[in-house]
Amino acid sequence: MRARIEYYETLLPLFTGRKLLKHKQLIKERIDKWMKRKKNQEMEEIILSLYD
Repeated sequence: MRARIEYYETLLPLFTGRKLLKHKQLIKERIDKWMKRKKNQEMEEIILSLYD
């Protein structure tokens, strides 16, 4: 998951100018989505470890 986030972050500097603004926003949204998934997975692992 972290690798995917890092990949998307490396793409951000490539999207410059008005024509690519929508694409840059899409990449930022995908980064946010994967960061939320990562956080949720970490929380789930913590919760499961408490009950083992």
